[in-house]
Amino acid sequence: MDISLKLLLSELHIDLETSLRGNPRFSSYEIYVPGNAGHGDDVLLIAKLSEALTAAKGKALSFLCVRDRRQDALETAEALHQVYIINQNMDQKELLNAVRQVFSRIESWVMQMQESVLANRGMQDLMRLCEPIIGNHISVMDASFNLLAYTKNVEADDESLLHLVDTGYHPEVAQPEEALQLLLKHRPIEQFETAGEDGLIVSHDARVSQYATVKKLYRYNDSFYAIVTMVCSPREYSEAIEELYKLLLKYITYYFVKEQPQFAQLRYIESFLSELIRNTFLSEDEAKNRARSLHLPFEGCFELNLIVFYDTLDIPAVRLAQDLSIRLKDTNAIVYNRDILVLHRVAGTEDTESRRKLLADMIGELPCNSGVSNTFDSLWDMGSAYAQAQAAVSIGELLRLEEKGRSGFRFYLYEEYWHYHLIANSIEIMPSVLANSVAFKAVKTLQLYDKKHGSTLQKTLLSYLEQERNATSSGMLLHMHRNTVLYNIRKIEDILGLSLDEADTRMKLLLGLYASRMRRI
Repeated sequence: MDISLKLLLSELHIDLETSLRGNPRFSSYEIYVPGNAGHGDDVLLIAKLSEALTAAKGKALSFLCVRDRRQDALETAEALHQVYIINQNMDQKELLNAVRQVFSRIESWVMQMQESVLANRGMQDLMRLCEPIIGNHISVMDASFNLLAYTKNVEADDESLLHLVDTGYHPEVAQPEEALQLLLKHRPIEQFETAGEDGLIVSHDARVSQYATVKKLYRYNDSFYAIVTMVCSPREYSEAIEELYKLLLKYITYYFVKEQPQFAQLRYIESFLSELIRNTFLSEDEAKNRARSLHLPFEGCFELNLIVFYDTLDIPAVRLAQDLSIRLKDTNAIVYNRDILVLHRVAGTEDTESRRKLLADMIGELPCNSGVSNTFDSLWDMGSAYAQAQAAVSIGELLRLEEKGRSGFRFYLYEEYWHYHLIANSIEIMPSVLANSVAFKAVKTLQLYDKKHGSTLQKTLLSYLEQERNATSSGMLLHMHRNTVLYNIRKIEDILGLSLDEADTRMKLLLGLYASRMRRI
């Protein structure tokens, strides 16, 4: 490890008598002893000026000096080429001890970061270690501004920054609109397009912060997947503070390399799809641009699977999502609210069946089930697809309680449960109105009759209507002779005073029976 002279002077809080030309770097330091030869050009010699002027003649040596003589004609530009005179009243020993402390502190910090990385303690531990060294607020975010790590004990007085940290950069927490709109207002992603080859941006334009900022952009496949930002407060921006920042970046980078770029890419996709579900984009065009940067098709034929776990504590959801994304063709899987969302690009019926089989095999015996949305043709409809998948798995599990002996992983397709969803929403909106409807009154009448006589007229009516009034197929499902089915249907018509020959009546009764099946009557 080497340290630049500008960094050393900054840590010493010392200026030079003259402006520094260039910024030499040194791997070590020594006190200068006259007559001692063999010093390398990467060693900074701590000396008295009178000794340095003599020793520097014709040699490629570098000296940091205390003044012990009056300025005279001997101090030419050539003589002082690599002789740096401090503008402070201190002796050689004091300077040596001060330099030793700086080298020791920075070397110790680097060793601690190396140990942290080897022990895989995570980026947040690196943030903790850098706080007493750098002293500025630093945050690590993915490209959708979800906070991965930050300097918790370094306060910054920038209002916008504090608001973003308070909300965790996560739109689902307190006042999400303010945090997100603040970021989008300044168009930071557009700014990132100007990043150099090293992905570093030094900004003094106060677009996001009132202070100077230094940002490091991590790229994969021409898209950004991580951002490390240093806000230069309370320590102002300088080449020295940037050097410390770059030392930190060396070890932050280890985690991104270790996790492999495709996994970092998965985090970026996870944030993007989550924002689509929450509808936090200001416009569809903005969402399209973000999808383009991810090389993610925005239009096509999509299907969304929501995998809901019933014991989330021991489920390796992140690893499972990564495996699904890699093994399933044209698929992106993310963790969302402790469940897994699986977005598929659908190629056809055969592709859908084989993909579902592979997904079920990968899930194995885990306690979960999946709700499946209808197909949709734009990622802009992710929110609706998520609501469909949620409703499908919720209603499917509710109805499954009636099915004794049925267990194991199942797919619940929204298309098969949409009418239940419609009924449930209608009941929630106007329960008293529907309670007096013909359908609900008829079902309640059958419920009371079955309870009083120990019969199953309600179940018979549901099967009969679902089987399009086919008494034979209804009888097979109910384990009942077709004549018995027809007898019970005539009894139901008599009890209700209704005729099942009328389509409108059948539709009303069927909706009421569905409501009853969901325990809404």
